[in-house]
Parts: sequence; C-alpha cells; structure tokens
Amino acid sequence: MTARVGSTRDLVAAGGFREARGERFLAGADGTARFFLELLADPDHPAFRPKEAWASLLSALPPGWGLRVLLWTWPDPAGRRAFREAAAGWPGPAELRAELLAFLESDPPPLRRRVILELAVPPAALAEAAAFREGIAALLEGFGVRAVPLPEAEVTELARRILHPRFDGGEG
Repeated sequence: MTARVGSTRDLVAAGGFREARGERFLAGADGTARFFLELLADPDHPAFRPKEAWASLLSALPPGWGLRVLLWTWPDPAGRRAFREAAAGWPGPAELRAELLAFLESDPPPLRRRVILELAVPPAALAEAAAFREGIAALLEGFGVRAVPLPEAEVTELARRILHPRFDGGEG
C-alpha cells in the first residue's frame, strides 16, 4: 500500500473537531484522533536534558501512533499590548506618545517561536490517549520540558495557518 504524498491538510483537518470519551480532538481523514501539545523548555531547570527528553518521548510512543513536530512562528501581540498600556501612561509630550502608539498599531505584531507536537492516535487506541498524554507530560517534566495541551482555539488557528486557510473547526 502506498501512502499519498502532499495531502497534509486533507489528512489532518478533514473531520473537524470531534468528541469521544470526553476528549475533544481534531479528526483526520484516516480516522485518527489528533492531539496537539506545545513544548516549553526551561533551560534553568536543574535536570534540563532535551536530548534525553526526545529519546524518552520517542521510545514511549506506542506502535501505530504518529508523532509530528511542528516548529513555527506565531504572532505574539501580548508583549506589544503590555507595552502600549504602559506607554499610554508615560509622562511627556502627548504628540510623541501619540506617534509611538500609532506606530505600534501599524507595525505587525512580534513573532515567537513555538514547538508543537501533533500526536496521531489510531481509532482503536483512543481510550488510551488521555493517559498517554498525561504520562508524556510527566515524563518530559523530569527533563525540564513541559508539554501543555494546545487549546482548541489555537489548534483551529494552527490548522488555518498551516493546513487549510478555510478550516472552521466544525464537526466533520
């Protein structure tokens, strides 16, 4: 059997969001349940060992499950919003403050790099998915890496940005 190449958006976002066993997930065209976790590294953690974290993650992955690592930049307006709020109260010439705030509105938001794991769980293993994700989070924590579930709104945004521009996240 030959897998079709170049069909990421159809494969991943085909079914929209579904719920089974109290879990919300993105349903793939192949019947897989797709869960997304953001990895956050803490280089100041006393046991920070990213290579060992990756090795442990890959060795813990059950046969038949898929894992994809997405490295990408995401608009991060929070820092700009905080700066704008602080700048609004600055003493000094109102014209200068107004020009600065106008510039902040016209400049695109800063970007931050994110590492997202996409976990593809076969339909028969959906009952094990929650426990596996909790186990992975605990396993990685010991290496100074946190695995945080990506909220559904951010999964929708991710799907829109890199998988399918018209993805609406609705039930498939």
